[in-house]
Amino acid sequence: MKYIIHQGTGTVIAVDECVIVTVPDELLDTLDGDDYFDETAICEYAEEHGKPINTTDLKWGNCIAYSPSAIREEIHESLWASFEHDKDSKSAMEWGLSATDTQLDEVASYIIQNDSIWETYKDDLLDGLREGLRWSKEKN
Repeated sequence: MKYIIHQGTGTVIAVDECVIVTVPDELLDTLDGDDYFDETAICEYAEEHGKPINTTDLKWGNCIAYSPSAIREEIHESLWASFEHDKDSKSAMEWGLSATDTQLDEVASYIIQNDSIWETYKDDLLDGLREGLRWSKEKN
């Protein structure tokens, strides 16, 4: 199990019980002193808007991500230039940029359940492993 330890107080919290959240200044301005620990303010906000702390080894270079932020980034970085003149695609991309995280999580679930992704997965993985083996033999 992984833990977060506050160096100043020694408070220990299990990572899977924590989220990262950006608290807007407007909310912070309404709080003072002990209010920072008031469950009806910060804790409820964190529960609604917090993102789990990533403790995996997944990185941009070793996975295909369908998270809401990854979908939005993919729209900006590659889809837009390729499909901006296609009216239907442009409408879909505009919707994707304004969709909520929940909506994009539903889109991701739809994509992941598509058989075409999994049809080539095993072949691509084995091809990559063969290439890795070839590289390691070249280095020796």
